[in-house]
Amino acid sequence: MNHKVFSKWFQDALLPNLTRPSLIVMDNAKYHSKVVDKPPNSSSRKDEIIEWLNNHDIQYEKAMLKAELLELIQRNKPQTKYEVDEIVKKHGHRVFHLPPYHCHFNPIELIWAQVKEYVARSNRKFNITEILQLTKEGLECVTESDWKKVVDHTKNIILDAWKNEGLMEDSVEQMVINIGNDSSSEEDSESDSSDNEEEERGSNVSGIFPLSPVAERVLDFDEL
Repeated sequence: MNHKVFSKWFQDALLPNLTRPSLIVMDNAKYHSKVVDKPPNSSSRKDEIIEWLNNHDIQYEKAMLKAELLELIQRNKPQTKYEVDEIVKKHGHRVFHLPPYHCHFNPIELIWAQVKEYVARSNRKFNITEILQLTKEGLECVTESDWKKVVDHTKNIILDAWKNEGLMEDSVEQMVINIGNDSSSEEDSESDSSDNEEEERGSNVSGIFPLSPVAERVLDFDEL
């Protein structure tokens, strides 16, 4: 699969069959994530960087080095826009981009598993013609009830993940607080020189950071 093939299927096959405003769930595959007006990066030529700055009316000094121009872009670059998002907006739909390595947040993964199981169970000739036919049959066997079950199941997975992420965040914060309290106790019981050593050890919590939420919001699958 590549972006050209995906884009053609998306616009010619999928969108015409969405008869009402829909929420389209996508993973972060490269062909899903083509960026519109992608800013230059460190591998870009200096003239490409300057052209981008000119196109966006961003002021710069001619004597600036490449690194300085890139820093200027970082301070002024717009929010990332994906080509697929811009396309669906024109048709009244929205795209929900899953975080990396979270395909299990997409209910269609379970539907595909059901279809593939049907193909594997029914395959006798092991040729492409039969596999194509069995795939079509497997898709036709998917019912509205099947979809409701996998959507409800996936929604619960997301809710559990969000709750567990919050618990982990609270645990890390509690860990940091305890470390701080321990160092304070040791300061009270040690001499002045030991105080400094213990305080230094107690405040060394590098590598311990609060975790961000799994998502800004729980995906409302009722919109599907």
